[in-house]
Amino acid sequence: MSWRKVKLGDIVENFSVRAKDSGGAEDLDFFGVSNDFGIIKTKYAAEEKAEDYKIIEKGCFAYNPYRINVGSIGFVREEMKGLISPAYVVFKPKHNSIIPELLLQFLKSFEGLRQIKFHARGTVRQALRFDDLCNIELFIPDYSEQIRFYKSLNLLQEKTKVVDKELNIQLSLVKQLRQSFLQEAMQGKLSTAGATDLINEKELQKKYGKLWNASGTALLAHIKAEKEKLGKGKKTEVLPIKDEEIPFEIPEDWVWCRLGEISENVEYGTSQKAEMSNDHIPVLRMNNIVDGKVDFSKLKYVEKTIDDLPKLFLKKGDLLFNRTNSYELVGKAGVYKGEDNEMTFASYLITQI
Repeated sequence: MSWRKVKLGDIVENFSVRAKDSGGAEDLDFFGVSNDFGIIKTKYAAEEKAEDYKIIEKGCFAYNPYRINVGSIGFVREEMKGLISPAYVVFKPKHNSIIPELLLQFLKSFEGLRQIKFHARGTVRQALRFDDLCNIELFIPDYSEQIRFYKSLNLLQEKTKVVDKELNIQLSLVKQLRQSFLQEAMQGKLSTAGATDLINEKELQKKYGKLWNASGTALLAHIKAEKEKLGKGKKTEVLPIKDEEIPFEIPEDWVWCRLGEISENVEYGTSQKAEMSNDHIPVLRMNNIVDGKVDFSKLKYVEKTIDDLPKLFLKKGDLLFNRTNSYELVGKAGVYKGEDNEMTFASYLITQI
């Protein structure tokens, strides 16, 4: 495949046709450009100035000179004729110079955006005029080779869609299976056959003593006694669990309880504004809880002198979960497995100690 280096000015031409010079604006829809959807109809147009708007039709590219640096450019594939703001740049590829879809992919690619930003003019607010666009460089093969390449690309993309669809189905099934396991575990329905192959029962007995295999009632009473002995936990009234609150039956040696009964404490995090300076205390935020785990990347920090900091230090084994935001995010949880007294957490998280 023979490639050559060209400037866009060699393979595209300006298409600056006003409605008043091309049959008028009557019965024509107004269009704009979206980052995600390309050319779209818009209601935000100066209809009284429609005759001064530019014509956009099949084969046209269009972009706002001040927005193309974020990938806001569109291409018209279907047969149509409409109007677009005179502030927009409209252009077309020259005949048999480059396949438009390939050009669109290039302009929205990392390299395309890099050159767009490089050739744009302005300091406070950069803009890419048509003359600036023409200075962008790229490598292209002959048009006949582009056609073969584009067909292969389309075939690959279709196969990728099939694989992605099947992958999404499998991921959905795995998610359902995981939820089913969790539900059965909560209901005490999972079989313990073969459990001794996975755990050392003697070590557990040595570690937990009489509590190993104790009933839920006995374990709950032990936790309550330990909390009272150690003086831990807030003195809050624990409401009894009503019959209508119980969602399903559990084994006879299990017992329903409130989270507050088995936690030493429950705390909201700090509301101090976080910053990037790593001279202070790292603070875990909502985005640091990912797939049931605590992600320690993209940390921010708060001052070491924040109120209640000793109390808000995390300890290994603490459970963190979201208490605010959308329905999908509330309750998203992860276990902190870092070192004691090295991190804190933000106010839209709750920790159970």
